[in-house]
Amino acid sequence: MTKLYRSLELRNKASCTVKLIFLLTETVTYPAVNPSHLATFVGRALLRSFVNVLSRVFLTSYLDEVEFERWLKSALRTLESAKRDLEFGDYNWACFKAHQVAEKALKALLWGVGRPRIGHSLVHLLQHVVEVLGVTPPDEVVYACTVLSKFYTPTRYPDVWSEGIPEDYYSRREAEEAIRLASGVIEWVRELWRRLLKRE
Repeated sequence: MTKLYRSLELRNKASCTVKLIFLLTETVTYPAVNPSHLATFVGRALLRSFVNVLSRVFLTSYLDEVEFERWLKSALRTLESAKRDLEFGDYNWACFKAHQVAEKALKALLWGVGRPRIGHSLVHLLQHVVEVLGVTPPDEVVYACTVLSKFYTPTRYPDVWSEGIPEDYYSRREAEEAIRLASGVIEWVRELWRRLLKRE
């Protein structure tokens, strides 16, 4: 527990330091574009690049493995539940749970680096991961988050549809693809986490 408190304390101090440097860079005015101010632009750009690198170093130096594993365990359990829904023909629920799998996997990563995020849009959660860690996700992961994001609401609520109920609108093929895409997000998150652990 003492080690955890120490990590949190160091992370908070690091975050404050990065924010202070960022604020200092923001105080630089935007001069008229002329050769005499070129050094100011270059200096500001270099300083901001340094801030970005420094922020990522601090964020990945104190990883919360317990919180990461807690969220990932839930994602894996949800994935198994989605597979059972698939076999029972509850395709809309399989699609919804596939969305939940990807959401929990992305949030596992964000909680693990101390930058949790609320919300259910996988597109925006993935963008937050990109901003925090400075990574480029594979096209398949981007595609997965785009597709699965559409399964959060219409899979459950009849008033989304002009007629019928959500159960009428989803097929086995869609459910199978949703589960495959969600599994891909989990694997990418696991691989990224392993790389972060090696960097510590």
